[in-house]
Amino acid sequence: MPQKRFADPQGLTERYPGIFSKPTLQRWRSEGIGPPFSLLGPRRVVYDLDQVEEWLSKRTVQSTAAARALNASEQT
Repeated sequence: MPQKRFADPQGLTERYPGIFSKPTLQRWRSEGIGPPFSLLGPRRVVYDLDQVEEWLSKRTVQSTAAARALNASEQT
């Protein structure tokens, strides 16, 4: 079985420059949006890179109308 790949918030921002920032990831975690994450302790957050890739692919749209609909669905 392949080994899982994880990244902490800093590692995620380094892997995807211009897409994620540490403050944005923190805000998304508090708002319950953004890619799924795991808490390994009170201050230890990691992201499963496979789940991040899946989250990014689900956000691929072909029009601004589709983007608005996606954003609206996340607000509910």
